[in-house]
Amino acid sequence: MTVDDVLAEIEPYINYYRSSGGGLTVSGGEPTLQATFVAQVFKEVKRRWNLHTTLDSNGFNQPDKIHELLEATDLVLLDIKHIDNEKHIKLTGKSNERTLETARWLSDNG
Repeated sequence: MTVDDVLAEIEPYINYYRSSGGGLTVSGGEPTLQATFVAQVFKEVKRRWNLHTTLDSNGFNQPDKIHELLEATDLVLLDIKHIDNEKHIKLTGKSNERTLETARWLSDNG
């Protein structure tokens, strides 16, 4: 899909978003794997309709790699699968270290 394709899907619901106080949430899979594209969508919905933007992410991609996306994001829903690293590894096969680094960065950067 192109950015315009996504915007065409959103446009019929703009009145609902405005009347409900809602906005656009992008989740996954993992949306930061397409960070540049999602950033373009977020920037455009803000420019066209001034919608609130939310990113639902596991935080695995480092903030410095998704800086443009985070700048266009109003709210991050960070999916920490488990706070205990060993249990996180058993659950996901990966350490929670990068997710917790992202949580720290988000906290430090408002």
